[in-house]
Amino acid sequence: MGKKKPRTVYKTFEIPNTFFGLRNNEESSLSGNAKNSTVSGNLNKDGRSRESLNLFTNVENKNYSKKTIDKSTEVLTQTDEVIRELNRSITSMPEGVETQEPEGLAFNLYLHQKYGMTWMKWRENQASAPGGILADEMGLGKTLSIISLILSQKNDRGVNSKLTVDLKKEISKDDNLTRSYCTLIVVPASLIYQWREEIEKYVNSGQLEVDLFYDIPREEDREKLAKNDIIITTYGTISREFKQCSDHKSDAVIVDGKQADERTSVLAQIKWERIILDEAHTIKNKENQTSIACCRLHALKRWAVTGTPVHNVMEDFYSLVKFLRVAPFSDDTYWTKNMSDLTSRDVINRINALVKFILLRRTKDQICPITQKPLVDLMPRNFEIIEIQLEGVELACYQNMKKRAKTNQSKRKKWVLLLRLRQACNHMVLTKQTAESAAADNGEFEKDHDGSDTEDIQNSVGNISLTDDGNINKDVYDPNYVSAKLKVLLEKVNCVIKNGDKCVIVSQWTSMLDVVGLNLKKEKIEYTTITGNIKVADRPKNANLFNNENENAKVMLLSLGAGGAGLNLVGGNHLFLLDLHWNPALERQAFDRIHRIGQKKPVFIYKLICKDTVEEQVKKLQEKKEKMAALVLTENPDMDETEVDEILNSC
Repeated sequence: MGKKKPRTVYKTFEIPNTFFGLRNNEESSLSGNAKNSTVSGNLNKDGRSRESLNLFTNVENKNYSKKTIDKSTEVLTQTDEVIRELNRSITSMPEGVETQEPEGLAFNLYLHQKYGMTWMKWRENQASAPGGILADEMGLGKTLSIISLILSQKNDRGVNSKLTVDLKKEISKDDNLTRSYCTLIVVPASLIYQWREEIEKYVNSGQLEVDLFYDIPREEDREKLAKNDIIITTYGTISREFKQCSDHKSDAVIVDGKQADERTSVLAQIKWERIILDEAHTIKNKENQTSIACCRLHALKRWAVTGTPVHNVMEDFYSLVKFLRVAPFSDDTYWTKNMSDLTSRDVINRINALVKFILLRRTKDQICPITQKPLVDLMPRNFEIIEIQLEGVELACYQNMKKRAKTNQSKRKKWVLLLRLRQACNHMVLTKQTAESAAADNGEFEKDHDGSDTEDIQNSVGNISLTDDGNINKDVYDPNYVSAKLKVLLEKVNCVIKNGDKCVIVSQWTSMLDVVGLNLKKEKIEYTTITGNIKVADRPKNANLFNNENENAKVMLLSLGAGGAGLNLVGGNHLFLLDLHWNPALERQAFDRIHRIGQKKPVFIYKLICKDTVEEQVKKLQEKKEKMAALVLTENPDMDETEVDEILNSC
């Protein structure tokens, strides 16, 4: 293999579990008495905060030209102004204050949601970048919190005329935009109808005017759209609306009224009171057209809502900061120069300081310092690893693939072989897919692959059939063949159903779910499905079929891609994960489909792993990432060719 590349050095920064009315010293360096905080308003003789000197000055002991020093001084001055504003604002943050349910809300808020409401309303009143990141762990009721915020702020306008006048002045600054007290909510396509149903469920009739900007024909009159309280649209819709925008690579945001004729979308012709991105990690790639389009929308207040603000790299977090327009951190050049070097302790401290001001995160196992109880009374969750041993023809096929994988191959073939080894652990029929269709959802393969490598690989291991005592031949590639993993799954599912429970079966490959569905039919087990192949309008119906105790659907077949976006599947309390993903954050999202508010039974999560296979190596990689998942970012967690070689040689 030759000399190994240096291993990636992981650097970290904290994403604190902040603000629960009281800020514990153990949880945050900004806690308790703000005057004693390391990021407090302590100033030097020149009026510059000591903390800003520590965090943002990094020019000593270096040789710079006068021009460079002048530029550095300018950036430092701007940063000092921002940090001083943050210092002043943190001292005004209310502590230990509950905000009660707004009039018109047909649901009682949990205590953590009441404190969260206080924090969100405080953030919306900040002069700089009003809004923030609501990063509560999945299952803590972020949707209800956002709905409550919208309703509460609308009610406040009705009783506070000064607030209404001040808000109107802010919204009216751009005369070429239609001013509006409307909130634009951007969601994944799978959630657009669910959001509308949630609003109808939680808010009394007539309190909020809600419309969808999705189906065609749809309302295109900006004056009519602006009269609503809430408009719900999708990331895909926004991306298509902005596809004709010029200068896609530019970081500049179109705000000058003189450029109004360049706006191709009615959504960009309105100055919204607030924009809310649900599942905001969708925009984590700042170069993606969807991310660019969301950043170009106009609003007085901006919210990013996601239980996983960081998936893999620090740029995930930057994309959210850019959307929020937290200057100067939202500037691409500034961020690259001053916030990207995770080998620097100063950079880590800067990011910590920024996070603690704009991000609210609570976890399900967090203890409320006031009640000394968990934030929400969720049912217990149990994890179990089910180990499976490949035997017979499946083992022979797997070993053939592994042997080939250890020979010299191109980088492209290595990736295909790694994919095939993972699929073989589920069912050999999956290895007959083209590599593109198998890996498209996970971004594991190059899009311009011509398929020749796949055919070559299949020829090397194909046409192996199972012989049982030399009498019965079954094609191992037949979907009707019961693989080792499928056999264990069916046994477990039957036990769950006999005990009167329901279960969710998750795979990242829809073709595997097709195989499972075929065998469920043989067992006369009724099921329903939510994958990318199911129309968005049909997904709530399928979810309801599963969640309703009186319906016959005992099993939900769920693709990992569709299962990561806000689905509520509390009708089931057992979840089987058939295959491991490189990114454990996606798996956690799927787990929280059943472990969340509303679940009435103990929850059981099962991971099915084939022993002595590549799946054990994927599990080790997951464990490495899991250690950093809640509080930590990694500098460069994506696998390079050396890491692929290590996995192939250890499986």
